[in-house]
Amino acid sequence: MKLGIFFRSLVACSALSLLAYAVLPGASLGLLAKMLAASLGVSLLAPFIYTHVRGVQNGDRVVVVAGTTSSITGFVAKHATALEKGHIGKKIRVALDGGPEMEATVDSYSGILSPARVSLSQKDLKIL
Repeated sequence: MKLGIFFRSLVACSALSLLAYAVLPGASLGLLAKMLAASLGVSLLAPFIYTHVRGVQNGDRVVVVAGTTSSITGFVAKHATALEKGHIGKKIRVALDGGPEMEATVDSYSGILSPARVSLSQKDLKIL
C-alpha cells in the first residue's frame, strides 16, 4: 500500500463529503459522519486498487528472487529495474543493478515499504 495515495484519496474524499454536506438541504450531522466514514473506507481501499490496476511499470524498482527459493533456505535476492509493464504472472524484462538484462515473472506488487517482487526462470539462475 502506498501511503501517499492513501492520504491524497482521504483528503479528496473528505473534501467531497464536506462539500456534499454543505450543498444538501437538511443534511444532519449523522449524514456527515456517515459520509466521512465512507470517505475513510474508500481511502483505505484506494492504494490496494491502484496498485493492482497499475501493476509494475517501466522504470519501477523491483526485487529479483532466484526461482522458487524460500526465505528460510538459501534466499537469493537482488535489486533491479523493470524495463516493461506487467502484472502478476506475466513475464517482463528487468535490468539487474550492475548486471545483465533478463526475463522475470511478476510475483507480487509493491507494498508499503517493499518494491514489487519478480522471480527468474530456472535457466537464468546461473547468472546470479
